[in-house]
Amino acid sequence: YANIGGKKKILTSISDVDVEKNDAAIAAALSAATGSMPYAMEWWDAELLPGKLRKELAGEEGKAIASRAKKKLARKDDEDAAAAGTTASERVRDKMEQHSHLVEKCYRHASLAHSRTHALVQHPVPILTPAQRAAREALKNKPPTLHLTKAERKRHRKLRRAERLREQQDLQAAGVVPPPEPRLTLSNYMKVLGDQAVLDPSRMEAVVMSQIQSRKIKHEKMNEERKLTKEQRSAKHTRKLQEDTSVSVRVALFYVKDMGHPYHRAKVDLNAQQNGITGGVLEC
Repeated sequence: YANIGGKKKILTSISDVDVEKNDAAIAAALSAATGSMPYAMEWWDAELLPGKLRKELAGEEGKAIASRAKKKLARKDDEDAAAAGTTASERVRDKMEQHSHLVEKCYRHASLAHSRTHALVQHPVPILTPAQRAAREALKNKPPTLHLTKAERKRHRKLRRAERLREQQDLQAAGVVPPPEPRLTLSNYMKVLGDQAVLDPSRMEAVVMSQIQSRKIKHEKMNEERKLTKEQRSAKHTRKLQEDTSVSVRVALFYVKDMGHPYHRAKVDLNAQQNGITGGVLEC
């Protein structure tokens, strides 16, 4: 900042001040341009510079740091206090030109060939896991897949169902398979039975209700046969929790700051038993 005309102003370059009228502003512009860190480039980027240029940059940064420390301690030389007018402006211009030239030279000569540690960095070749190798081999041996559109899938499904129905009709016509009974419901039995339903509707309605009840009983029986017992459900749950370790093994690592409370220990142990998790605990 510089006090120009009773107001504080941020100065970043010599063009922000009137060099003919304000010597304090000249000094502030010089300090803003060359006193900030990094002086030309970051220290990790300085490793990419040639040795001679690196030493030059280190020397300029040392001078800038020393100058800034002197200003913080309010120890200014008498020569700096006596400099004024065109002499101060020329000195600022020279300093700014030197700084910009150094920055340009640093970025022009920066290269990995000058780094001493670049050749020591090793990039290990990634090793595929057995699962990844198996997946890659399966992908190589997999035959090309022909993907059908939605309309094509519907047409193929329709043709397959028509073929099965035609085979079933041929067997029924040959007398190998008895024809199935018509599926009667309360909404269609008048159309299906025709005259029989008109002559004796009560008896036909009883036939329809008995057929509906038999279909319901058959459906429930099939569901009951497919239903798993308690032991089978437990075995299925355990089988789903078990991991196939023949191809790969998944490992998880958890860091807990404090496990001293007995409730937390019991909770972790119970969850591990319920989910079939195995492992160990390392206390530090």
